[in-house]
Amino acid sequence: MIQIRGLNSKEKDLIAQNNLNLIDKVQGWLEFQTRMLRNALSKEESKDLFNKLLTFNLGFENLKEKSIEKFYEDFEKIYNDELSSDFEIQVQQRSFKVHKCILLSRSNYFESILSQDTMETENNSLKLNPSIFGSADIFEILLRYFYLGLYGIKKMTLNFDFFKTLLQMCNYFDIKCATFK
Repeated sequence: MIQIRGLNSKEKDLIAQNNLNLIDKVQGWLEFQTRMLRNALSKEESKDLFNKLLTFNLGFENLKEKSIEKFYEDFEKIYNDELSSDFEIQVQQRSFKVHKCILLSRSNYFESILSQDTMETENNSLKLNPSIFGSADIFEILLRYFYLGLYGIKKMTLNFDFFKTLLQMCNYFDIKCATFK
């Protein structure tokens, strides 16, 4: 059973209703498939069930898109969150509160640092030399990419120099994400 914490009863009811609607649509689709396999449909029935199938597919795509947006919104909430972070990265005068698990999963550079007994892992902080990438703003774009993929940076306006520097940072930090490799 899935536990839904932090939601009020109205939100839980909405989730339950969406799940019931999805089940109804899946059931209709299965009925259509079964009847098609048996060739037990008239032309009118075929057309009607085909339209239901199209409606289901559109509804499912919309639901999938909303679920993905919700996923990214949740990750956006934990990005640079002081309460849940377990590591700090300092660049110039800025401090970024991050999660080791995100760094480990996205970068071989951070994996090599965090998987050893070092002063950084003991202090749960790392100070980066900004000469590698220029500014804390550009490092922030990389972190947003770590947390949110392209979704995190598609809202930003990036000029060619930013993008070029971002690619250099991806190379330097040996990112595991295939998009910028």
